Amino acid sequence: MSRAERRALVERTDPPLPVSQQCRLLAVSRSSVYRRPAKVGEEDLAIMVLIDRQYLARPYYGSRRMAAWLATQGHVVNRKRVQRLMRLMGLVAIYQRPNTSKAAAAHKVYPLATVEHAWHRVLCRRARGRALSARPARDLQYRPG
Repeated sequence: MSRAERRALVERTDPPLPVSQQCRLLAVSRSSVYRRPAKVGEEDLAIMVLIDRQYLARPYYGSRRMAAWLATQGHVVNRKRVQRLMRLMGLVAIYQRPNTSKAAAAHKVYPLATVEHAWHRVLCRRARGRALSARPARDLQYRPG
């Protein structure tokens, strides 16, 4: 259950339990129950429309480049504000992250398939339609390559 759904379960008018106990049971902070999020201003909406158009044209623009582009359009906006608005819209710059082609350190590397293993796979492929007892058995003990 999401945080918003749990927050909606808290009864504030004529509650059977105090609000503080309800919040503790639902693992929701009391301040989030009382405080309502602020509405997005007109200026922010205008900037969000520009960010959205530019993001559709160039999805690889992050908050820094987007802030620089907005400055060329006549909207001098702080980078942190652009970050907040992009996060609010769910936009993330698309680019290759570093070290994406390296294997994880915890990933075990198995030796190449041996001839015996390949022959067993061929036999199993041929015996696919046969009963389980008629399929060839194989010793599954690990043998270093």
